[in-house]
Amino acid sequence: LFRSTDLEMGGTGGLGVIAEVQRERPELPVIVWTHRAGEDIQREVLEAGARAYVNKLRREDLVAALHETGLILSAQAA
Repeated sequence: LFRSTDLEMGGTGGLGVIAEVQRERPELPVIVWTHRAGEDIQREVLEAGARAYVNKLRREDLVAALHETGLILSAQAA
C-alpha cells in the first residue's frame, strides 16, 4: 500500500496529506505526483516526509519511483 497525492488539491493539499499520513500511518509511503517542477518543490515534499516526488509530465518517473521506494520489484528481484 502507498498513498499518492498532488500538491495542488482542494482541502488539505498535498503537504497536508503528507503530514496527516506521517502522523496517522508513518509506515505508509507517500508519493507526490504533481505538474509543479523544480528542485525547490522536490526538496520541500521530500523534507515533509514524502518517499518520492514525480513530475506528471514525466510519467515514466512514476515507475522508477515505485521501484526506488520498493513498492514494486523488478523482474530480477522477484
